Amino acid sequence: MRLQLWAAVLGVVIGADPLGGLAQNADPVAEAEKQWEDAKQNYAAELSKLQKSVDDHFAAFERKARERGDTKRLKELAEERVAYEESGAMPKYFDRFSYARYKRTAQSDLKNSQKVLLTAYLKAKRDAEALELEDELASLLEPPSDEATTKDARVRWLNTSYKTTIHQVKGKEWAETQNWDQVVKWRLKETGRTREYIELYNMTRRETWRVYGNRVDLKEGDGWKLIAHGRWETVADSRD
Repeated sequence: MRLQLWAAVLGVVIGADPLGGLAQNADPVAEAEKQWEDAKQNYAAELSKLQKSVDDHFAAFERKARERGDTKRLKELAEERVAYEESGAMPKYFDRFSYARYKRTAQSDLKNSQKVLLTAYLKAKRDAEALELEDELASLLEPPSDEATTKDARVRWLNTSYKTTIHQVKGKEWAETQNWDQVVKWRLKETGRTREYIELYNMTRRETWRVYGNRVDLKEGDGWKLIAHGRWETVADSRD
């Protein structure tokens, strides 16, 4: 009887704090990596919202100009759009202050998450990954320049599994196009870049991909799953 009673008491004590044991055994790096992946997806989503606000601005003003038959204003809007796409200059009458404030908040959240993972890497003496993480943050905050894009030959990935091509449209904008009819299958946002892979986020499917030299991996839970084989296009391919 006494043995049974002590066994019952011991069971209650062990089960009284089920999360305590998990917290002690949890891998701080793994937890920080998961938070970083979530932060990158959230950042990509926020940037898409900002882009949509600019697109909606142009669409609304163009519609009004067409209704008035104002060709002069349509020409101005076309010039504003070119300036925005080439240099990021905000269009006339656009609420650029709210845009900038919203973007700063999104960047701050991303930086905070990166700092947590960076600290975890350094404490674990994973210095190489810490350095890559710093490069990744820089590439997220600043879109690749034309010069950087020219230096990085990874702009078109030939998907041999599904006969499609993943290609860079401009800056962080990517797309996957069907080879047989050139129809855009998915529009993608670059969320990271290292020497080994380029990370893309599919907003429609809410998926994160990593495009390597010979494969594409899909983020699945805490791990990655191979979903396609292929390779980066070479100079010889572009001549064909």
